[in-house]
Amino acid sequence: MARYELRVKPSVAKDLRGIPKADVRRLLGRIEALRDDPRAPGCEVLVGAEELYRVRQGVYRIVYAIHDEQVTVEVVRVGHRGDVYRGRRSRRALKSQEPSTVCGGACARAEPAAADTSVPDVDRRAPRFARTDSGAASSAR
Repeated sequence: MARYELRVKPSVAKDLRGIPKADVRRLLGRIEALRDDPRAPGCEVLVGAEELYRVRQGVYRIVYAIHDEQVTVEVVRVGHRGDVYRGRRSRRALKSQEPSTVCGGACARAEPAAADTSVPDVDRRAPRFARTDSGAASSAR
């Protein structure tokens, strides 16, 4: 089997900063092993991404792409199993952007939803006191 060239995106260095050094050593060893066998036992194809794979290393995941025609393996992301599949941008950053940049303008062009008129605007709480004929307040219970 041919030995693959290993390429690592610059953002992976940023991913590794928050990981303890002992775990980083193990992750780097696992990344090096991808040169010899990128489809080693335990690797999984990511759903929704035809050419992305992931391999587990403890509680961390290594996400990478295999380019057979160029005989390269490109490491895309490294991170904790709960965070590695999420996008880099936080929800707060997405909320602060204009709608046209978040959804391609579809949000801004959409017609505003009509108000729901099926439910009348009525205060459904029972009155605490009811007036009697004599005008004095009494409990409605």
